[in-house]
Amino acid sequence: MTAGGTASLSLHLVDGIGQIAAADWDACAGEANPFLSHAFLAALETSGAAQHIADLANRAALILG
Repeated sequence: MTAGGTASLSLHLVDGIGQIAAADWDACAGEANPFLSHAFLAALETSGAAQHIADLANRAALILG
């Protein structure tokens, strides 16, 4: 938090989920939905099953605060 009581966040774009630590991703995604797991999403990217529609869709976003 800043002195004014607001949070400071930053956005980082990466080229794929492989650039995000699996433990960090899974800690945020939780365990309720296996289709949000790092392993599942990485498999989609690696196999080509996840198709990119636009340049921005080709990136994963990290919001750090």
